[in-house]
Amino acid sequence: MTKPLSLSFLLTVFFCLQAKAQHEPLLLYKVLQEDSCRQWVDSVFNKMTLEEKVGQLFVYTITPVDTKRNRALLREVVRDRKAGGLLFSQGVPEIQAILTNHAQEIAKIPLMITLDGEWGLSMRLKDTPVYPRNTVLGCISDEQLIYDYGREVARQCRELGIHVNFAPVADVNTNPANPVINSRSFGQDPKLVSDNVILYAAGLESGGILSVAKHFPGHGDTDTDSHHELPLLNFTRERLDSIELYPFKQAIQAGLGGIMAGHLEVPALEPQKGLPASLSPHIVQHLLREELGFKGLVFTDALAMKGVAGTQHPSLAAIKAGNDMVLVARNIKEEIEAVIQAIEDGCLDEETINRKCKKILTCKYALGTAHPKKIRLSGLSQRINTAYAHDLGNRLNEAAVTLAGNKSDALPLHQSIRKIAVINAGTPEKNAAFEQALEKHLAVEHIQLDPDMPDDARKQLDDVLPDCERIVVCLSDEQSASAVEVFLAGLPAEAPLIYVFFIPQKHAAALETALAKAAAVIFAHTDEENTQEHTAKILLGQATVNGRLSTSIGNLFKTGDGVTLQK
Repeated sequence: MTKPLSLSFLLTVFFCLQAKAQHEPLLLYKVLQEDSCRQWVDSVFNKMTLEEKVGQLFVYTITPVDTKRNRALLREVVRDRKAGGLLFSQGVPEIQAILTNHAQEIAKIPLMITLDGEWGLSMRLKDTPVYPRNTVLGCISDEQLIYDYGREVARQCRELGIHVNFAPVADVNTNPANPVINSRSFGQDPKLVSDNVILYAAGLESGGILSVAKHFPGHGDTDTDSHHELPLLNFTRERLDSIELYPFKQAIQAGLGGIMAGHLEVPALEPQKGLPASLSPHIVQHLLREELGFKGLVFTDALAMKGVAGTQHPSLAAIKAGNDMVLVARNIKEEIEAVIQAIEDGCLDEETINRKCKKILTCKYALGTAHPKKIRLSGLSQRINTAYAHDLGNRLNEAAVTLAGNKSDALPLHQSIRKIAVINAGTPEKNAAFEQALEKHLAVEHIQLDPDMPDDARKQLDDVLPDCERIVVCLSDEQSASAVEVFLAGLPAEAPLIYVFFIPQKHAAALETALAKAAAVIFAHTDEENTQEHTAKILLGQATVNGRLSTSIGNLFKTGDGVTLQK
């Protein structure tokens, strides 16, 4: 498999092609040069009715359950309403494959099958490979690994007949209190986010899956969830250009193929109070398409979300605003009829529908739908859950391990160190793999954190801790972080304190005072057994750590202050 060597290589390839494509997405640019693509698009388009053309603009969300009722709904959406695409929600791969095969069989025009899989199939489907969320991936400095991850997710999607992944998240998470983006973002630095967006998306698209960067113009600095209400981004245009819009601009320049418009109120970009970005011509048509020059597919976020509540016929409003495809979960009949009525009333130009329909058909051709292949059900699970797929998850977790500070060379644990104490702050034995790996090389005194430890038990620590040359505090339970400082207060020891987080970085904020005094802090992000063993090797100097912080934690660490610990 041919792969790029670095991000700079990727960007060079993208920008060279873009000089020719004039910002045409690479997937579309390549097929637009082919006579066979134009012939297929024209042959399909010229036979379509107005209803069929309008239907192509709709992606319908459906539950992957194989019941008579659900099959009847599927037939109505695909055969009667002529929907252009489907988005399956939670389920299992085998049932989704059965329904996908059925849907493609009854569709007059091949369907675009989409996935909302920001961290792969496992975000929506059971019994599929599990990968870290983006905030962990943002800690990885190995660019090749992020690209390979995108390629592997694309491979798994193709096995399941999927053509589009609504990923990656391009939001810059500058608000630690963000209730909806948070760990879904690659981090809080615009450049770090944009680099990872391009790498992951390039992996997806080189693997034949359309990437869709979201949520334009940027959902990172909000304190409300657009699933429940309309978030407000009350920033200047200068601020938006430098932070929120930055990753999207870079994705457009790199030739990536899709962008999703978010349900966000942005007064600096849209003067009408309460009008979401997803329904705003100022934001979708004028900013995204004309000013930024994006020529790929624009999708709305789900139109069933409360962020667009109160808008009559939101699909019509979204199409008028410049979106190509709308994500509708209910009332597809009424929404399609509203669009057709608007055309008949002269409120919407039919040529607008024609242009969008042809673009969608061109994209479908680029994604291989012109000759859809039936998903092979036998061996499907084995083809998705390969040894490589699961090993990749381990490698991603290991590459994300971050060392934040290393005062007085407290790490690695040199051979002269004979005994350490490991304080487990969390479920007993939850960090067993970590402790067992350490025990192979030195004596370990095991201590279970108990904030309510009686005085006589605490006094027993007086006899134990002075003999320990390092104290390693393991946090393997999210609820335990706030109790650690209470437990450690007055410990009868002067040995350097080393904190190991097998939980997300954000929980370190509860330990700001303690971490300021720490000799070293390691963020391993997950308590997976392989990651625990790898982290132990880092402490012992048997492995290197090259991860970086993707978020700042209190006032302790700045973004990117990862420390490389050599063997």
